[in-house]
Amino acid sequence: MTARAGTLREAHDAYLAALRSRGHRIIFEQVDPGDAEVDFKGGDVTFVQECRGRVRLTLTLDGAA
Repeated sequence: MTARAGTLREAHDAYLAALRSRGHRIIFEQVDPGDAEVDFKGGDVTFVQECRGRVRLTLTLDGAA
């Protein structure tokens, strides 16, 4: 499946690929019709489709050493 520009799937897939390419261990990832998430060792990224073409992203990092 090819993602359209500005879609929830596109945002999810881009962050997932970037995290993996930098060696982050992915704990959980999921895409639902209205939201998505990527949990990785050290934090998580959540995505909410606010309207067509607009995705709100929240990055949370666990406590750093």
